Amino acid sequence: MGEIREPTHVMLVFFSAQGHLNPMLQFAGHLSSRGITTTLATTSIGQEGILKGGTRAVLEAEGTIKFEFYSDGWDSRVPIVHLDDYMDKLEIVGSESLASLVEELAANGRRVSYMISSPFTPWVVDVAKKLEIPCSVLWIQSSLVYSYYYRVYGGLGANGEVPVNLPGLPELKLEDLPSLSLPSNPYKSFPRILTQLYARLGDVRMVLGNSFDELEPEEIRFVEGLHPIRLVGPLVPQALLERSQPAAISDLRRDMWDASPQCLTWLDSKKATSVVYVSMGSLLVMPPKQMEEMAWGLKASALPFLWVAKPSENSSNTTGMPEGFLEEVQGQGIVVPWCPQAEVLSHPSIACFVTHCGWNSTLETITAGVPVIAIPEWTDQPTNAMLLVEVLGVGLRLRAGPDGVVSREEVAKCITATTQGAMAEEMKTKAWTRKEAARAALAHGGSSDRNIVAFVDDVMKSGHSQGPG
Repeated sequence: MGEIREPTHVMLVFFSAQGHLNPMLQFAGHLSSRGITTTLATTSIGQEGILKGGTRAVLEAEGTIKFEFYSDGWDSRVPIVHLDDYMDKLEIVGSESLASLVEELAANGRRVSYMISSPFTPWVVDVAKKLEIPCSVLWIQSSLVYSYYYRVYGGLGANGEVPVNLPGLPELKLEDLPSLSLPSNPYKSFPRILTQLYARLGDVRMVLGNSFDELEPEEIRFVEGLHPIRLVGPLVPQALLERSQPAAISDLRRDMWDASPQCLTWLDSKKATSVVYVSMGSLLVMPPKQMEEMAWGLKASALPFLWVAKPSENSSNTTGMPEGFLEEVQGQGIVVPWCPQAEVLSHPSIACFVTHCGWNSTLETITAGVPVIAIPEWTDQPTNAMLLVEVLGVGLRLRAGPDGVVSREEVAKCITATTQGAMAEEMKTKAWTRKEAARAALAHGGSSDRNIVAFVDDVMKSGHSQGPG
């Protein structure tokens, strides 16, 4: 009898945050639909949020996607005040805990044959190397930011001087650069982490990117000496792609917060392309003054709006809204703490998206074909805003005044310009074109589909002869 070949098992390791979970989960779905068993591994601090609502049971019932958690050495009862302290402990404790998890799985008949690391856990590459398991990296930001960071942290000697001139792009000003690369960056662990990542790329088989060739052509992402990036995106919920999928990835998502059930019902009552959708993502909370200006700017626009707003944890105001605002806009808009963004963006009532320009939200709005109003804050968001507004031409960027706050007049003006008139129609046409390109990239034979197939082939060839067992 022939030798029984054990299943190919890929472990995807990621930092426990919503913006990191989303692309990893979607990519796990793509692998699962091609017959590969996948395990999503993250720190124990994210366990409660990820597993609420029975998602683990639902996914594991399919038999191909599982969740596992390893220790980060942090007491979940103690709030993380200094992120640098947490990242330092995560590297020390997480390395040992993850290695123990992999060995435990092997002892229980679930040998890991291939590992994928997120950019912000570069020590995973060392763990994989020690265990003799092939490893790749899934870069979860734009490939433009990947190549820019290499210029800063990969030994090319770029020192953050502006303006920056890169192939295929307009001149990058200070306001366009990722905040983690600037002297003002308060999180000193991240430059070290990115430096470690680029130093380890010689030990990885592939760098996969959550983007697609038609969005970021080679001239934008190429840097001499940098490990080439293979684009496998957009890694977005399948609802945005409007095509049938295998059961393993047809409804693959996990939010760490409960979505308000009224969002979609309320949108159903609105006219086509009439609603302004506002969300600053899973981490950011607007300062009170900016919250106030955004609120009254939305009211002044006179358009219906759906606003996802999380109040500050330190605020006694449970909604975070300025006094009297909710009463003033009753009948015009609704404010909710969280919503199912993929379904909202694909709803026909949505006219534009006021966004912080996190990369997941950027890809989701591109895939949905919705114009944007950009209000970036930190990390890669300013660069993404530049890409959306100046390169793709699918939106406008809100401009702050001398006090650093975007005024209500600026909010209302940009909403009008994005939803009415010839410029609005042009942005809508460009957004629609990008939407079609995003879907074509993941269609059978598309650029990202071909890269996923090439990666699966590499996993199948390299993953069976190595690893602890």
